[in-house]
Amino acid sequence: MFQFDGKEYELKFNIERLKLVENYLKLPTVADIVQTNGALSLTAIETYFGYCLKEAGSDTFLPRQKGQEIADKLMEKEGYLKVNNMLIEKMSEDMPFLFQGA
Repeated sequence: MFQFDGKEYELKFNIERLKLVENYLKLPTVADIVQTNGALSLTAIETYFGYCLKEAGSDTFLPRQKGQEIADKLMEKEGYLKVNNMLIEKMSEDMPFLFQGA
């Protein structure tokens, strides 16, 4: 969970959300992480935020464009590495099976 512009947000990963990301990026999630040694592209970060971001406590995800805008602003404010690492850590927390045996 993180705060941005006075609101609490959280990334929430599940299989259905990752399928949306993979369809958009035309690349499997784990392949993307392995291929880039965990340093995702700006487009990938925007896409994960676009499909997997919601306000804390909400059952609905934000519109994709809004999530992408927050990702861009957050990277500018906090730095690319912090946002990238936050995304990878949350993904491994929500979906540990993706990283088993790694």
